[in-house]
Amino acid sequence: MPFALGTSHRLLSKPRGEMKIRAAHTEAYRHDNECEHDEKFKHVPQLCNRGNRLRDARTRATITTRLIRLHDQGLLPQATLALESSLSTYQVGQVEFLTVLTAVRRALDVELRYYELVADYQKALAEIERYTGVELSR
Repeated sequence: MPFALGTSHRLLSKPRGEMKIRAAHTEAYRHDNECEHDEKFKHVPQLCNRGNRLRDARTRATITTRLIRLHDQGLLPQATLALESSLSTYQVGQVEFLTVLTAVRRALDVELRYYELVADYQKALAEIERYTGVELSR
């Protein structure tokens, strides 16, 4: 009995509007520099540090992209194979049912982590969109 974990998510290999994002990034740092020297912004720190927040969001998007690929290309197939192997050996009576349950739990944990990473990736893209005004996901 084959067991498959379902994953299908499209990642951006190169963000759309990369030049616009870089221009917005430069503008955000320019705005941050003005914030530091303008007294009216001293009392509202949320209006400053857009450049740092944008850089952090881009870093999170890059890291989660790599982790998603690792899960998609390595960990998920490995967990699926381990589960199928434990099912096969259970059917012929070589392992206990607890071994199958452990393999199911591990496979589901890997799949859950995959979707958590996808959510983190989408959050990072939304934050980049917020600071740049460039639509990255459709």
